[in-house]
Amino acid sequence: MCNRMPILAMVTLSGLCIVEGVRAQTWGGFYIDGALGARSTSTELRDSTTISTGYSSPFSNSSWSETEYTSSTLDFGDTNFLAQLSAGWRWDNGSVVLGIGAFFDLAGEGAGKQQDTFVYTSTRSYPPYISYAYSSTESFAASVKQENRYGISLDIGPSWKTHPYAKLIYSWSDFEFEERTPECGPGSSGPTSNTFGTTRSGFGVGGGIRHLYNDHLYFFAEAMWQDLGSTTKTLIPLCGNRGYPVYPGQSYSATQTIKLSPTNLTGVLGVGWRF
Repeated sequence: MCNRMPILAMVTLSGLCIVEGVRAQTWGGFYIDGALGARSTSTELRDSTTISTGYSSPFSNSSWSETEYTSSTLDFGDTNFLAQLSAGWRWDNGSVVLGIGAFFDLAGEGAGKQQDTFVYTSTRSYPPYISYAYSSTESFAASVKQENRYGISLDIGPSWKTHPYAKLIYSWSDFEFEERTPECGPGSSGPTSNTFGTTRSGFGVGGGIRHLYNDHLYFFAEAMWQDLGSTTKTLIPLCGNRGYPVYPGQSYSATQTIKLSPTNLTGVLGVGWRF
């Protein structure tokens, strides 16, 4: 038995060293990482304008009314270089790795440009009997910009040295929309361009794969999709009164409604450090 004691001691010590070595390969603790890749922005634009004019003579029973309406739906899209910084904390219980963090994106602002034509459908009525319809066109150019994105994240995966993971994010980003036309006719009092900014936010889902190179250094690849919700703005239409003079007895009203619905798709390759 005594002769076996050194052997048992060596086996026990070796086992402890192996267990300690396995435990050293953990994802737990504070981390910071950086990544490079691309961000693709897609935006659906719905643009509608209604213009109503009318006239009622103060001297007779003559009157007329006219309604002009146009609606357009455009899809914007552009892809930009992306740099991403993240930091947070992960828990590793030997079976599951759970992480929370915050991130910040640096990317190009261009999110798409489009040129199109408004087709106005007009109906003019002369009560009680006469009514007729006609159409007109007006060209315009529109563009969308997206600034840097920032948010929080939650990810989960198995406690393996190389493991896949699923990720949920919630982030914010600023957008700027501009619409412009060169075709305002004589007498038009309205703007030749409309611009507004908005901050959008929403949830995103995705995932990736991580590899722990040693106790601290790791590499990862990740893809995410995010819906940033939609916003609706009511503006003065391009060209304003579109050249309609307002005489005594004449009425005029116009509204333009713009709805933006942006989404993001990102893909990155990165490197991180676990402290």
